[in-house]
Amino acid sequence: MDKTIHQRENVFAKRENLRIFQSKNIFDTDFIPEVIIERPDFQMVIDFFDNCLRYELQGNLIIIGPSGSGKTLSVRFYGQEAERYAKDKGIDFKLIYLNCREIMSPYFFYQALLRQFGEKVPKGYGTSELVEMFINHIRDSRHVVLVLDEFDKLYSTSQEKANDIVYMLSRIKSNRDLGVAISTIMISNNVHLSENFDTPVQSSLNSKILHLGAYNAEELYHILHSRAKIGLLESAYEEGLLRYCSALTAKNSEDARFNIRLLFNAGELAEKDGEDKITETHIKNSINLTKRETETDAIERLSLNQLIVLYSLVNFKRRNNIKLIPVKTTYCEAYKLICKQVGYEEITYPHFWRLVNSLGQYDLVYSLLQTPKQGGFRRVVELNVDEEAVEKIFKIKIA
Repeated sequence: MDKTIHQRENVFAKRENLRIFQSKNIFDTDFIPEVIIERPDFQMVIDFFDNCLRYELQGNLIIIGPSGSGKTLSVRFYGQEAERYAKDKGIDFKLIYLNCREIMSPYFFYQALLRQFGEKVPKGYGTSELVEMFINHIRDSRHVVLVLDEFDKLYSTSQEKANDIVYMLSRIKSNRDLGVAISTIMISNNVHLSENFDTPVQSSLNSKILHLGAYNAEELYHILHSRAKIGLLESAYEEGLLRYCSALTAKNSEDARFNIRLLFNAGELAEKDGEDKITETHIKNSINLTKRETETDAIERLSLNQLIVLYSLVNFKRRNNIKLIPVKTTYCEAYKLICKQVGYEEITYPHFWRLVNSLGQYDLVYSLLQTPKQGGFRRVVELNVDEEAVEKIFKIKIA
């Protein structure tokens, strides 16, 4: 046996000399920093939590904005601040965070809520029993705030079931004569979210709505600077590089998540090249990778219904070798067939069209009106997505 096999340097020891990062978890999209870049609009989030801590009045806040605009970050950051304050002051305050991406019905909604309390739901229980279990957990609290992230995903499954969930939550306190106030924060990137609310829901919620716009280049820079300061070695970057990265992100109409991931990918590329400093070349060479990763994330975050709709558009486009995809024809000739093949209950065409529009919120499709030869208009869309990635994720999640 060749003795040199046992004398080689340990593969991990070799990586000790890579001098770019202090900590890589700082660049994770779920990382909550100790200090955030404050926007004037965040004051509404602060005021909401302040009212929850000081009063027992139920409230509802809807936060709408594009991806990477600070919606979830602001709620989780100021929510943690509220929890710490409540603990110091002896206030019985509960903050429950729930992502609505995979919630299909009121039953699954309350099942997910109960998991936040470490509760395992017994088999055979119905929705009413789950509601009672939830009430028992919060009965002695002063105020409970439910943060419902990606809230629009509830409506991608069933508008009626989603409205049932929201209405039931808003009426629990009065219907059960409870002392606890239950407030909600609904987070979405769908500017048309409130149009899904039926009349009873609209009247019971009495919502305040916060619209967040995209960060500008200067804000992107300050966010990136705060991450680089604790995530990178001081010798690994120059201030000008961060401004270059942020300007490039803003120019390409990308968001804060993209900006952070772009710097991270550039850092990894510098490590791979054996460099001890990130350069503009590393940034430029990381753009395409970052775009692919961001797009894949957007696809993976779709609800099951949205994913089937997107795959049906891809499927129809490929089978017919076309660029502009007729929505109604896709629904009849591709979507229905795919639902039958995978054993999934099909939705109505109006619901299908709403989900096609929702895909535009993620820049996965462009919606257009086309004039056929015989007159009139028909709805068509153009895909703005890696079709192979859609097919791969569809097969993993559904097929």
